[in-house]
Amino acid sequence: DTGSLMHSNTNGEVMQVCGELMRLGANRNQIMNVLYRQRTPGQLRAWGRVLESVTQDADGVVMSGLTDRDLQSCGAKTEEVGGVVDYLNSVDGAKFAILLSEDRAKGIVKGSTRTRREDVNLSEFCKKFGGGGHKKASGFGIRGQLENVQNYTFFRPDRNRYDF
Repeated sequence: DTGSLMHSNTNGEVMQVCGELMRLGANRNQIMNVLYRQRTPGQLRAWGRVLESVTQDADGVVMSGLTDRDLQSCGAKTEEVGGVVDYLNSVDGAKFAILLSEDRAKGIVKGSTRTRREDVNLSEFCKKFGGGGHKKASGFGIRGQLENVQNYTFFRPDRNRYDF
């Protein structure tokens, strides 16, 4: 996962693999269109809800949330909101970004996290909630509904620092 070849794990080997895929017939334009340039109206409405509710706390953590009701009223699916966390992560000075999205069908709140910083390990952070992933991009799921965690205090027991 190189994030359109923008992340720090984009190296010479990745570029060679991309070149080999193109030599074998991979259609770069089609791939770009499917991954990055096609959105449904419901997805855009849901992203708008996420973006309009963005907050940044004193520690530099950028947060937003989306309820199942939000998704339904926007006509979006749960899997359509994942990419918006990268926009949350683009806030200048952000320590990390977290998007909480409710999936009532599964009875969970999904947390998706991103950072651009080297001193933050989101994989370790997300492991505390049964999740994991990469140092700079990780996720988790916890039982419940977003209303129950709307203050996002479940991962900040002392309300003053994030424990990585």
